[in-house]
Amino acid sequence: MGDISIIIPAYNVDKWISECLDSVVCQSEYIKEIIIVNDGSTDRTIDICEKYKKRCHKISILTQENKGLSAARNIGMEVANADYLLFLDADDYLAENSLVQLHKIISEFNCDAVYFDADIIGRNITPPNPYDRKNMIEEGMHDGKSFFDYCYPEAYVASSCMTLYSTSVIKECEIQFPEGIYYEDNYFTFAFMQSVRSVYYLPLKLYRRRYREGSITTSEYTLLHYDSHIKCLGFIESFMWDNISRSGEKWALYVLDWLELIVRYSERVKQKNIFEDKFYANAIRNVFDNATDIIERNNVNDSQLNDEICYKVLALEKALNDKSILPGYKWGRCVKKYSLFTKEICKYEAIKTLLFDRGVKIAIFGIGKRTDDLWFVLSKLDIMIQAEITYMDNEKHGHNYRGEIIKWPADFDIYDLILITADYPVAEDIAKEVKMTSSDVNILHVASSYRKTFFRASRMIAWE
Repeated sequence: MGDISIIIPAYNVDKWISECLDSVVCQSEYIKEIIIVNDGSTDRTIDICEKYKKRCHKISILTQENKGLSAARNIGMEVANADYLLFLDADDYLAENSLVQLHKIISEFNCDAVYFDADIIGRNITPPNPYDRKNMIEEGMHDGKSFFDYCYPEAYVASSCMTLYSTSVIKECEIQFPEGIYYEDNYFTFAFMQSVRSVYYLPLKLYRRRYREGSITTSEYTLLHYDSHIKCLGFIESFMWDNISRSGEKWALYVLDWLELIVRYSERVKQKNIFEDKFYANAIRNVFDNATDIIERNNVNDSQLNDEICYKVLALEKALNDKSILPGYKWGRCVKKYSLFTKEICKYEAIKTLLFDRGVKIAIFGIGKRTDDLWFVLSKLDIMIQAEITYMDNEKHGHNYRGEIIKWPADFDIYDLILITADYPVAEDIAKEVKMTSSDVNILHVASSYRKTFFRASRMIAWE
């Protein structure tokens, strides 16, 4: 127990592969096999690999026509027969004594995975290092089922090379890299992390990642990159549906972040009128529709709707409309769940114009959770209120709320807008009393006690 397979895909890396193999061969005591997959190289890569094979009997070389990084890794996984496997890109290398550290962990804890950190090498590199998570994750053993929730989003890194994997988990769960696309690490990292029972986090930089011009991460963003992002999300959504019983709110947040990325990166695609192409329009519509079901499935408790999920949903709906990515497309099924305001909200024009006008007078009846939630949403949207706000409450009059003294409802003045946050039947009594004083005033009653109520209102108020 505890032997390791190293899988090294190699394509035209004759400038760097010697340093890569040196870092591995000198630690071969802890390695069962070093599998080099030559992915159709046309430079001196294969010659260099053959020389190292003569020096180290643990090296084997598989050669295929150029099929890409994913295909090379997948064929390496097929033939690997050690207990654990480690992916190493041929232009990167391992830190000194890294395998000693990893072997010690798996021998002692027999875990499904060991997650560790990396250093970035290359020119023009400035902190912070996204591969350094020692201040975000506690060292030691973690429950595999909750590790994604623990890490995401701050400490989550979609890199397949910063993990020592249990070979049995990968093969039992049939996890592979999606072929023919970029960003394959995103799917593989997510799928594996959802499939483990126990993991160990080691806060050491055991991997050296090379930053170089011309790599996938540094090259110009093209339509092929954008296509890969859409397809990768499709793979992730398919995995989510196949394993929906493992889902949670972090899954909803994760897929929403992916959708936000697809919307944002659409501006980086050089080709004009891409979204008039039926293929891409349908592909984007499909990932949004699939995300709808996943988000709703992972946020079903209406009394405790996740504020961040609500905010992201409505921000995405706005972005879709603003950027004209899918003209005429209504992401209504998803938004509807987070829009439980009363029908009176159709008078939002009054709110929209009045909140920003200095000197306008607005009264809020009832000081409690609903009013707190309203200010929560407005703060999320960075709205600067110019209107004069008066707070009124039967039980809390005389107290201070947000720097203002709460007034007795009987001290009613003439207002441009009344927001009633009190419960029925008190709300009905207040509305009748207000109408007797001023029949023309706009009155809105907040019917729900949950924060989701205000997201529909905030969208109408602020996003014009």
